[in-house]
Amino acid sequence: LRGLLPGMQLNYASAEVVDPATGRARMTGVELRNPRGARTTFAEVVVEQASREGARYVLLRGMQGQNGNDRVTIAEIELRDLAVRLPAEGATPSPDMVDIGHFSLREGRVAATDNNVAIASLVIEGWGQGRPTRIELNGFDVSFVASGGSPFDRVAIGRMAMFGTDLPGAIAAALAGRPATPTAGEPSFEAENLSAGMGGQTLATVTRIEARSRMDATGSGAGTLGIRGVRVLPMPGLGEWLNRYGYAEINAELTAESAYDAASGRIDLTSFRIAGQDVGALTISLLMDGLTQQAILERQFTNVRLFGAGIGWLDQSILQRVARDMARSMGTTEAALRDQWAGMASGMLAQRGAAGMESLRDAIVRYIRGQANEIELRAQPPQPVPVMSLGGMGSPVQVQQALNITATAR
Repeated sequence: LRGLLPGMQLNYASAEVVDPATGRARMTGVELRNPRGARTTFAEVVVEQASREGARYVLLRGMQGQNGNDRVTIAEIELRDLAVRLPAEGATPSPDMVDIGHFSLREGRVAATDNNVAIASLVIEGWGQGRPTRIELNGFDVSFVASGGSPFDRVAIGRMAMFGTDLPGAIAAALAGRPATPTAGEPSFEAENLSAGMGGQTLATVTRIEARSRMDATGSGAGTLGIRGVRVLPMPGLGEWLNRYGYAEINAELTAESAYDAASGRIDLTSFRIAGQDVGALTISLLMDGLTQQAILERQFTNVRLFGAGIGWLDQSILQRVARDMARSMGTTEAALRDQWAGMASGMLAQRGAAGMESLRDAIVRYIRGQANEIELRAQPPQPVPVMSLGGMGSPVQVQQALNITATAR
């Protein structure tokens, strides 16, 4: 055990060999002190085949630790099949040098000067380079001193789980500044019953987050994302806006589907949708290539090309609410204000003989005037367009013609 904890001072009240065949031993009244004087005690410690290179089994019960004003308590920690590959002298340790068959923590609490953390349970299995890791967290709650204008001083997660990702490999690659080695499988992420608040009042909740994907050994694949049951109540920075436009709260959801080809860096965002009840729904689609892992890592986007894109908006009263509020503050009517907006849009998009601009202008004007509540813009360039050139295409007419932008209002 001392070999597993180099540099730590170890004391205990009693010790006994539980199983001579496996070397399993049990200790009670265990105390650990680090060179800086921080003290940690355990009511019971059970170890089997422990050394600097790992341990076959470790059980820690009744943990209490203190470092200055910071305190930690954990009811139980269990660890099985721990293997550590020690780095060469002078080399930096890496997360993928550690293998863990099973790690579990039950009833953990941290009480610090400016934050408090509580965890009902945490389980990690299959941690190791090239292995699909499983992580499940339950009953996570953290409170802290709000700073920097944060509207929250507490965040809670009922349950969070991650499956099928080589997590240590991905972390090690990020630290080394290189692309992660793909692992074929079906990675997924789930989170339920998330909340955030201030001063004991809940201000935002999310019922469920779910991300699922299928990936091959090259890193190509497809996936879906869903964030459902989003509820946002008035809070600093948002409450004034909600009250101004007549919302007691915002209820929303987000969904997305995409596919990726690793060799070409081709991303096909087939659908991305954010919908707010009595607000509206924003939809986006996008097709581009050149976004390889290496290009993203190096932030080199000169080879990224746009094949097509779309953006749509289904209004469910927000434009009417905004127009009414502005008309009231300006001392005019909603219809007159909409006419003013329509005139401004027409002037910006006016171009004689440019049929594409005329259809674009007509669709936008129809939406502004309230003659349509849904508008969709699509870009379908005849040839892929380098993304880096989008900012220098010239006038609105040149942009419309280069990208072949069309609009539909319904």
